[in-house]
Amino acid sequence: MPGGNVVRVAQPRQRIAGANREPSPRAARVIAALTTAGALALTFGSPDASAESFPPDGPTASAARANAPSAKVTVPPAVTQGDRFTVHVTVKHRAQVRRVHVQQRVANVYGDWSWLTVKKLRVRSGAGVDYQAVAGETDRETYRALLQPKSGKPVASRPASVEVWHWYPLSDFDSYYSTGGVVDATYGQFTMNGSAYIGSWYTYGTSRSWESRYTLGRRCRTMRGTFGVTDKSADGSSATIQVLAEGVDVVYASSPLAPGVVDTPLVPLATPYRISVIGTNTSPDGVAAYPAAGDLQFLCHGFE
Repeated sequence: MPGGNVVRVAQPRQRIAGANREPSPRAARVIAALTTAGALALTFGSPDASAESFPPDGPTASAARANAPSAKVTVPPAVTQGDRFTVHVTVKHRAQVRRVHVQQRVANVYGDWSWLTVKKLRVRSGAGVDYQAVAGETDRETYRALLQPKSGKPVASRPASVEVWHWYPLSDFDSYYSTGGVVDATYGQFTMNGSAYIGSWYTYGTSRSWESRYTLGRRCRTMRGTFGVTDKSADGSSATIQVLAEGVDVVYASSPLAPGVVDTPLVPLATPYRISVIGTNTSPDGVAAYPAAGDLQFLCHGFE
């Protein structure tokens, strides 16, 4: 109306089509993921949150580990088959331990390994326990301790291994060179100083010198045996025996040997690759002497 007030009438807003519809399942999953991510950001991204408030491994767990029982096994570095040796187990926090199981690693006929409990011990005093073992036929023996605590699961120590060395007879090594008149086979038998020997080294025939050579493969560190002449040697005869390493280094040289006279040395070896055994008749011409070595053995490791 001219000259009058103009009255404006508010028009109702039009609703957007589909405003009241439920979101699709895919959209619902997206919304839920965004909501969760936002909540995590608010929780862990807050400047008030600190590493001390949310440690990855809290002080309670750290203290529990520090006070948990543990064990350490100690064995000699090397022994010889048949030797008795000590497996020592040092136990930490022994008041929490009920028993200590000393275990040895063993293999079955198929070569599968497992841990066999060889002794169960109580920690009565001091900080550890001892188990007396006997070195066996394997080249290496491995032990560990399994602690049986008063509460909680068993606790295993780190394994500890000991090398086991073995005495091998000369007959276990094939000679790659030998002169005539040398017998070193397992069936060979002779007598020396009234004692019988089988599977050792002896000589026969009319030669004045005998020699045989063997490959030890740098695995042997000691030699032992009984050196002399066989009882078939003539009265008044004499002989000598030498053992060479690598064909040149004299590791053993006997004094003159005669019937009824023997030498039983224990000879250290510098792990030679090859050795030679040389026997020499030092008697006057026409006098028979037959050098021999009874129970000639080598202490070796690594043939298993």
